[in-house]
Amino acid sequence: MVASVPAAGRWEGYSHVVLRGRDLKQAVLALRGRPAGNVRGLRLDSVKGLAAWWGRLPGPAQVRVAFRESEVNDYCRLPAGIDRARLSVAVGGARDIFRRVNFLTSQNLVPVIEAEALLAMKAETLKAVLDLYLHSPLVSVPVEPFHSLVEGLAGKGAVDLWRAYDEVPEEHVYISRDGRASLSARWAARGRVYGRAGAGIAGWQTSAFWREVVEYRRGLFSRLESCAVCEVFALCGGLARFGEAGNGACVRLRGPLAELGRGVAQIRKELGEDDPGPGSPRPGAGLQATVFVETRCVNDCVFCAAADVRHSGRRDTAETIRGFIRRAARAGVESLSLSGAGEPTLNPDLADHVRLARSEGIRRVVIFTNGHGLDAELLGRLVSAGVGGFLVSLHGLERSHDAAVGRPGSFREALAAMDLIAAAGTELTVNTCVTRLNLKELRGIADTAAARNPVMHSLAFPEWNGNAPRNDELMCSYRELADELKSFPFAAYPHLALDNVPSCVANPKAPRTEDGTPILYHDPLVEHTVDRKMNLGRNVYLETCRLVDCPWMGKCQGVDPAYVASRGQAEFASLCADMDLGDQG
Repeated sequence: MVASVPAAGRWEGYSHVVLRGRDLKQAVLALRGRPAGNVRGLRLDSVKGLAAWWGRLPGPAQVRVAFRESEVNDYCRLPAGIDRARLSVAVGGARDIFRRVNFLTSQNLVPVIEAEALLAMKAETLKAVLDLYLHSPLVSVPVEPFHSLVEGLAGKGAVDLWRAYDEVPEEHVYISRDGRASLSARWAARGRVYGRAGAGIAGWQTSAFWREVVEYRRGLFSRLESCAVCEVFALCGGLARFGEAGNGACVRLRGPLAELGRGVAQIRKELGEDDPGPGSPRPGAGLQATVFVETRCVNDCVFCAAADVRHSGRRDTAETIRGFIRRAARAGVESLSLSGAGEPTLNPDLADHVRLARSEGIRRVVIFTNGHGLDAELLGRLVSAGVGGFLVSLHGLERSHDAAVGRPGSFREALAAMDLIAAAGTELTVNTCVTRLNLKELRGIADTAAARNPVMHSLAFPEWNGNAPRNDELMCSYRELADELKSFPFAAYPHLALDNVPSCVANPKAPRTEDGTPILYHDPLVEHTVDRKMNLGRNVYLETCRLVDCPWMGKCQGVDPAYVASRGQAEFASLCADMDLGDQG
């Protein structure tokens, strides 16, 4: 987590810091005698003293200065020795935005249009600024937040307006001068706060404002039809409507963001970097969707998180599934997972769903399967329809796998499917849920998967819902998993990543599956937006995490509160005590 804190305040307790000060001199003096290794940036109210104090900046820290009309001459006189790649200028207010952006770019300075200013700008001003950034031969520097969105569209990360403005609750926090925590400066100014800074992230998560932001981001796609069908949902993420009484900003932003997406898609096409497949190119690189296409299953996994959906008796019609696929495509989804509370290959319309997704412009379709029924004929039909990859479950070696899924012969069936996929040259991902049945076989499972050359093999701690709590005696504890992973040779398995495994349980720097990508999710019981961080938003940080001042909060995947309710949190105190609290970089 990156904390924005006053330079004159207490900030040593945060692992990543952006300091706020009056000018560069004040910020640099505040650093004297204090560790500067975790300072990632400075936010200044004035450009005064920038030239004189630039050489004393800590490390690679980025500097952002608030634009003032009275300091225009100071910008013109900045010496050549200042590294402008590390300097940007925040442009706020409701007037003269285009003129200010034009001036700053003429000085080869990066303008950053503040969120309040962007949301208040008139449509014609938005278009003028975007045209300047995209088309003017005289502009050679980025204009934010547009440049961050372009990088997301170009596949350099999942970036929407929330992330461009550092307003992702699990990743950013703003500490005001009076010691209160909030989402950002603009929300702190409105009195919308999480509480005192000292409460830490575990305390903030219990606040009404935190819950409001998280629930809004999670449920927006399903609650508002205008977002569900908006072609720039992946870029905006609904930020334009959060906390606003109307949708004026939403309407004003839609056209410019759509133009931005079309422009990037055209450039990538001309450069030969992009193959969007059938359909029109759309903005939205990074946005993903998951839809349950089947609730029947040949297995009954002891940890099945979707067991309650499967036993509900609800099953979507083909038309319902097709409707979600079309809405997801219009929202800018780039990657679609056809999954299920059951086995997707049991759905006779599976190839048709793949074909529809590709025809609607979704670039990548992945099928999550246990391997049942995936013979050469079905594989050929799915590949011909446009499937891009398969995620196959491998929950142990032969005896443990068959016991975990409740069906003899399923292990050999899964291996046969993986071999077919690998032989066809189709992308293969492997998923393993760790239980007491397979805990002592993790290296053998990793070797079995590695022999099929997967792009990734995830070792997952089961979600604590569905069948897992019903089979508590078969589920390992986090302490048991930690003991087993202490000597696990992660370096020997570069394709392996941990899922739903907190930092105190296994090497915090071991690869994790999370990347913050927003996911549109649909099953027969619910449709909402989730984030790949914190186990799709289910997990939380514990009071124990705050009491030991864990430096990995904000990066860690957290813990399922249902697990804690069932087994308590005593094990986490010892896990934190055993954890390596070294470099968090």
